[in-house]
Amino acid sequence: MTNKSYSYWQSSPSSFSKLYGNVLNTLSPSGIVSHFLNHRTQVLTRMLEPRKRGVLLDVGCGSGIHLVHFAPLFKKVVGVDYSDSMLDLARKELQHIPKSKWQLVNSDTANLPFAKSQFNVVIAMGLLDYVDSPSEVLRECRQVLKPQGTIIFSIPKKPSLFGFLRSPFGIAIKKYVFNLPPIDNTVSLPSLLKLLTDNKFCLQEIDSVWTAMWMVKAKAV
Repeated sequence: MTNKSYSYWQSSPSSFSKLYGNVLNTLSPSGIVSHFLNHRTQVLTRMLEPRKRGVLLDVGCGSGIHLVHFAPLFKKVVGVDYSDSMLDLARKELQHIPKSKWQLVNSDTANLPFAKSQFNVVIAMGLLDYVDSPSEVLRECRQVLKPQGTIIFSIPKKPSLFGFLRSPFGIAIKKYVFNLPPIDNTVSLPSLLKLLTDNKFCLQEIDSVWTAMWMVKAKAV
């Protein structure tokens, strides 16, 4: 996680987690962000092939929104995040689910504390935007995936109609209007395909959310 985003995720976990599902006021800044996040979850859900006997790893799980969403569909869900504040929120979200069905781990996502070939599915939503090296994180995800396991991740798209929000003026808008940190990484389609190849993934499906973010499904090869 880069220094630019570290303080935000440590200090603002609660305000960000409340954005999920907050679509009552569509035209408000928080309502717009909520619609974006909910659309992303819809694409993720469509791409995911639930396997009740399998184990899902959510890398950069944040407040546990997706862990709760997918817990009924998997044998077990495991969440990793470097922020204790986020993990505290995730525990509250998961408290109504049997403890045998979930696990939370505090860890750097570029150094996952799991054995090789342990998970059937890995998801990483809104994580690669902020890490020092998306390739390094994907390499770790590949290590912990079982052969032919599935990864689904998001990463900011380049070019994008929302590219102006990545300029100095746009970053100020994101901070003061939407209360969101600046992103650190964007990728073009050729760069994205190279990321997959370099880390031994085979692309299965690609989509985009509001032209701002790639949604990628790939298999470990």
